[in-house]
Amino acid sequence: MIRFFTKNQYKNTVLAIWALLAIVQACFTELMDDEAYYWVYSRHLDWGYFDHPPMIALLIKAGYALFHNELGVRLGMVVLNVGTLILTDKLLSEKNNTVFYLLLACLGAMQLGGILAVPDIPLIFFAALYFYLYRNFLAAQNWKNTLLLGVGISQLS
Repeated sequence: MIRFFTKNQYKNTVLAIWALLAIVQACFTELMDDEAYYWVYSRHLDWGYFDHPPMIALLIKAGYALFHNELGVRLGMVVLNVGTLILTDKLLSEKNNTVFYLLLACLGAMQLGGILAVPDIPLIFFAALYFYLYRNFLAAQNWKNTLLLGVGISQLS
């Protein structure tokens, strides 16, 4: 029997389909009240706001600079959503695709909520990034891993 896909190609195909579905959802779903609120905040950036997380505004501003529609507001969230899945795969100690696919099945709510321009998606991404960088730091305590871990920690606050 001829195999057309390897294990990694299946995983990459699943991630590509996940990203494509998120882009389609981001394009055709109207903005919610909170997303519109953060979009307005991204139009008037200021580091002095106490109750506004700055990362969400920066991501919206960057995406909206590329596309002046709902996709632009949500583009950063789609990228961070897929990035979280990639980091989660890298965090699995044993490269078992079955565990990864079961984890994706449990994260169905992340697919639905992964397009919303709210502070939760950057928080989840940077938490996963922190764990990935911390694992690298524990494996090799050098300047590079120390600085990357410091930057990763700073994004969580």
